[in-house]
Amino acid sequence: MGPLAFIILCQYSGNLLVQFVYYVLAEYVLEKFDRTPPPPEQELFLN
Repeated sequence: MGPLAFIILCQYSGNLLVQFVYYVLAEYVLEKFDRTPPPPEQELFLN
């Protein structure tokens, strides 16, 4: 989910709690994907 989709979700959902939940989920997912190393299968294909 890109920033634009996140902004659209916030605009269409007037509930602040919903916006907060979406924000926390997005931050958690982005951080998790950024710190996850690629699986060994991908490294084999790259080499």
